[in-house]
Amino acid sequence: LGISSGSLSSLPEPLRRRSPARSRLQWAAASLALLACLSGAIWLWSSRRREPVLASFNRLTDQEGAELYPSLSPDGLFFAYAYRSGSDLDIFLRRVGGRNPVLLTGDSDADDTEPAYSPDGRWIAFRSERQGGGIFLMENTGGPARRVTTFGFNPAWSPDGKEIAVGEEDVTDPGKRIQESRIWRVDVASGRRTRVTEADSVQPSWSPSGARLAYWGLARGSSRPRISTVPAAGGPAVPVAEDGSANWNPVWSPDGRYLYFVSDRGGSMNLWRVRIDQGSGRVSGEPEAVVAPSPATWFLSLSADGRRIAYMAMSSRRNVEKVAFDPERVEVVGAPVEVLPGTRTYRTVAPSPDGRWLAFYASDPNEDLFVARSDGIEVRQLTNDLAKDRYPCWSPDGSRLAFHSNRGGPNDIWSIRPDGSGLTPLTRGSGLVLPLWSPDGRRLAASSASRGSVLLDLERPLAERTPQPLPEVRDTGQSFFVNSWSPDGDRLAGNDPVSGIGLYTLSSGLYERPLETGVDPRWLPDGRTLLLFRGSEIWSLDTRSRASRKVLAPSPHSSFRDFAVGPGGRVLYFIRAIDDADIWMALLD
Repeated sequence: LGISSGSLSSLPEPLRRRSPARSRLQWAAASLALLACLSGAIWLWSSRRREPVLASFNRLTDQEGAELYPSLSPDGLFFAYAYRSGSDLDIFLRRVGGRNPVLLTGDSDADDTEPAYSPDGRWIAFRSERQGGGIFLMENTGGPARRVTTFGFNPAWSPDGKEIAVGEEDVTDPGKRIQESRIWRVDVASGRRTRVTEADSVQPSWSPSGARLAYWGLARGSSRPRISTVPAAGGPAVPVAEDGSANWNPVWSPDGRYLYFVSDRGGSMNLWRVRIDQGSGRVSGEPEAVVAPSPATWFLSLSADGRRIAYMAMSSRRNVEKVAFDPERVEVVGAPVEVLPGTRTYRTVAPSPDGRWLAFYASDPNEDLFVARSDGIEVRQLTNDLAKDRYPCWSPDGSRLAFHSNRGGPNDIWSIRPDGSGLTPLTRGSGLVLPLWSPDGRRLAASSASRGSVLLDLERPLAERTPQPLPEVRDTGQSFFVNSWSPDGDRLAGNDPVSGIGLYTLSSGLYERPLETGVDPRWLPDGRTLLLFRGSEIWSLDTRSRASRKVLAPSPHSSFRDFAVGPGGRVLYFIRAIDDADIWMALLD
């Protein structure tokens, strides 16, 4: 009935059954002792139950597909959220208990997401991809939007409504982080910005006093999210939850006495809270489970009185599919065909050089490597342990798979044979992730959150494989993250931190930006054409003419999470996510 596991943990252990008493005096003494224990337990439970616990739950939306990023109005009577209407994501407004959503961002064809009500309820800040992307501001009933920043994600208002805190990297999945991020404070009126954090940090939440910011991030070399707080003016961070679980999405209670967050410490992603002093950031006591009836709880929002919590109840199925492709005409042929059904949470897909096998990693229950025949008939598990084994990449001859893992402590690059034997480290103490084998098999490109992409000479002994960073992007001082080698091994395509897609030519040392939008480029065999993601769609880019066009779009209420080009460019493999997310409300006593 809404009693948290933290409250239950304060009760004494159950009394063991005893043999029948030999006298009434012994029975009376035992009864008095039992009564004393129960009275003490009730007093202790009541004394600790100073804050309300979850009492009732109501579903607020039931549209087909995923309703995302709920934000409650301060009075708890309305909520804003993102939903895909047509080809783009828009922000909608709905009354709690109402059935008719109101479109707020119909003036834009770009994705609009991550709404956040201002403390007075008059404004909604949100992330938009319009005009190159950034944080925008509109009235709570919609209308013209004003740009506040040219960067940032997951906006969080200061208590006085004069500033917004943002992170540098988008958070759509706590298990999928690419680069380091910092928290910034942005003045709403002037756009002036101030950096708050030094370590990796995303999804900020401002304490009610305005003194501290809560956030989560990854420790150097770790893949497990941890929650911390930091003074709003900057300074030393204080840990809140860093116990090996995936702890993320912190949100302060309006009275500042609790920090709510999402964690998988109980097995599934669910709602937790911990007592905290908002002045110092110190926690008191163990986290308490506040169990919501959903397979996965994401993206929290609290009303100003602290009695209502809106959250997203998430379920997802991921299929590995393939479709025939004509690399000369750069277009798909026929309809996609399912290869592997959604029995696992597939994260990546990588076809072997001969096209006979697919490598992937799945994140349930652990993050392990698998290979499967390209027709889906046979599936073989390569790793089975508590290490986080991610992003397998085939060697050019198909004899080994490179991947990154924290099995030795910090992340490193390892290799393994496709039969699961021959586990071998390729780096030691490097903190590197996302390996990419060069076409000749002599080098690896990999990425570091602090250094961007680097190159490794595999012909040198392990102890001498010093990562060689690629040059920083000119005029920005930021890092370039590589996604694909050209077939001739001379050009690297990747994610430019400013413009979307960038190219680096090894022989000349020249860097160029051929396209303003897009991520995760892959070369086609002609060495001229790239396939890439724009939103959830796959597009092509001619790197000479700069012409681009849509190649493949997901069906309604599904999205593509990863794709790969098969041998000769004749097949495209991709992971289709079919998401269903509804917004729920927890009403606290």
